[in-house]
Amino acid sequence: FYATRINDFPVENTLFVLNALNCDSIRSFSCPTTNNIQQYFENIYSDIAIDSQNIYYVSGWGSLYSRKLNDTTSCQFLGVFNNSTINALTTDINGTVFAAGNQNGVATLYKYNPQLHVFSTIGNLPPTYFSSGDLFFYEGKLFLTATNSNFTNSFLVEVNVSNPSQSCYYMNLQNLHPWSAFSIKHNLYSEAFVISTEYISAGNYTSTLFKLNLPLRTISSPICVYPFAILGAATVYDFTPSITDSNSCSTLPIQLLSFYYFLNNKSVELVWKTTSENNNDYFLIEKSLDGNKFEVIGKRKGAINSNTVKQYSFIDNTPSYTNYYRLKQVDIDGKFTRSNTLFVKTPEKYPLHILQNPVFNNLNIQINLHQIEIGALILCDFSGRIIKRFIGKNGFQTIDVSSLTSGAYIIQLRTRKGEFFIRHFIKT
Repeated sequence: FYATRINDFPVENTLFVLNALNCDSIRSFSCPTTNNIQQYFENIYSDIAIDSQNIYYVSGWGSLYSRKLNDTTSCQFLGVFNNSTINALTTDINGTVFAAGNQNGVATLYKYNPQLHVFSTIGNLPPTYFSSGDLFFYEGKLFLTATNSNFTNSFLVEVNVSNPSQSCYYMNLQNLHPWSAFSIKHNLYSEAFVISTEYISAGNYTSTLFKLNLPLRTISSPICVYPFAILGAATVYDFTPSITDSNSCSTLPIQLLSFYYFLNNKSVELVWKTTSENNNDYFLIEKSLDGNKFEVIGKRKGAINSNTVKQYSFIDNTPSYTNYYRLKQVDIDGKFTRSNTLFVKTPEKYPLHILQNPVFNNLNIQINLHQIEIGALILCDFSGRIIKRFIGKNGFQTIDVSSLTSGAYIIQLRTRKGEFFIRHFIKT
């Protein structure tokens, strides 16, 4: 897949071809910005998109550029998406370019017709949906990585291309910062991916690749870690039929706008909002410690019928270190549906700690888990390649890293349940 990287000092756009199988990255030709506006957001590319012939670049202020995939010398300025900052871009099978951005507290969907060279505005998404960085197609549906108004929760939105105001919440993305996402079509199935970009320090970022299981609404463990900021990612996805069909979620008894959480001291507050309800009697709040066996821990009365935004909340005063939450929505006739599962870790109980950073010869760590829960310790470089595996021990542990060259590394703790915990460190 392709990804655009940004350096802060000095500002520089770089295009990479990345391999999700071995985490390699190869630098490629990137179009320079040519719009005369000399502003920071006009001089960086916030996202890219690819069809079978072209690669498109969009600046933070909406300027669209393109080049042929087989042309590594020339680029073309196509025009500007009006009145919006743009941070999300994709193309469909017909070559139409779709874009999303935020302006004055509203997320808006746009498109560009390359045959007619026409820019147009499709419409606004529902209130409290904000584009966090990318659009992608999956099995005929358009998805947007999004965040809520106070930027405390990230999630996927299923976009209604015919009427963006009818777009709906699809799944939670936990604590990721999903600036980038893309999909790949295999012979019989599709795969979706998301990249979370984290700020480390001034000019230093990491970008972590995850796979999304959209039918099950789950997120994989990290696949690759790249030592730079990825603002946009794309690949050729040649399966996008019926994109103007109505969203399947519009037929559900409720339309869930968002489902997220807050950590309040030692409690977990769950918050969810609906944009419409049809015969909705009540919600059951279900909790699990392992993601498999759930039990009911609370109940909230529904609105029965509503066409306005409704907000609900529930506080779990006895969370464990790992917690899985989901909503069971029950109709007045007893029929029910379930939301996606929300995974919450209580940070004060994070089991892996680095006791001194940067590191010279010895990496001193603290593991706060029972020995029976500990799987393996894995040392990786910042590309995600495994350097060595260690046996994890409860409590204090020293790992000899004197043979490592200077640079940034990752230590990963894996439990016997399949959980993973990551810390970064610098070897001097």
